[in-house]
Amino acid sequence: MQFHHVSATFTRPSQATQYTAGDAIANSQTGSAVVPLTFTIPYAANRRTGRLSGARAVVTPASSDLVITALDFDLLIFRPVTSLPFAAGSFPADNAAMAISAAAYRELVGVFRFINTAWRNTLGALTAGVTGHQNAAPVTRANYPFSLDSLSGNALIGVVQAIGVWNPGAVAQVFDFTLDLEQE
Repeated sequence: MQFHHVSATFTRPSQATQYTAGDAIANSQTGSAVVPLTFTIPYAANRRTGRLSGARAVVTPASSDLVITALDFDLLIFRPVTSLPFAAGSFPADNAAMAISAAAYRELVGVFRFINTAWRNTLGALTAGVTGHQNAAPVTRANYPFSLDSLSGNALIGVVQAIGVWNPGAVAQVFDFTLDLEQE
């Protein structure tokens, strides 16, 4: 068994519009400019399969403290089938409703939920700070198996969806994710 950590990062634009449940949290207020999170999967014995067993998020605002009150979101991980979860240039803009199709949900590997009562600051306290971090386990099962063998790429795609109302303030914020990956 080999263990890997694969990471991806984006910066949320500096805008003060409040998020509501179902909104995309993304890197651009223009849908055609949104770049999804890309988690490159290492080849293990020429196989592109594995299991996701956990995820970590670190959120750091460009200035001031992170607003952790109601910072609830899901990190959805998809197999990168052509045009899924959205066609290139058609991802929802930051703070726009994210309507995911049935076809995309069929390629969903798993969901990691990050909730406001589990954020920790740099001192480990459950209060606002200059950075917040949190670990998340798979939502529906012990791990999320996946296979990319039938696809041409070697990456999983991630999108972030708000699951409640969040008022982040008008400050850019870096969202840094790490997936825990197990491969045989």
